Amino acid sequence: MVGRASGIDEAGFLAAAQAAKAGCPISKALTGVDTIELDATFEA
Repeated sequence: MVGRASGIDEAGFLAAAQAAKAGCPISKALTGVDTIELDATFEA
C-alpha cells in the first residue's frame, strides 16, 4: 500500500494501516495462516 494524506504524518499513516489490517475481515478469516504481511509506504 502506498498512500498520501494531508493532516497525518508517517507514524499516523502506519498506525492507521496496522489498524486496518487488524480489523480487516479477510485478515480475520485467515487467522490460521502463519504470516500475513503488510507493506505500507507513506509518501510526503
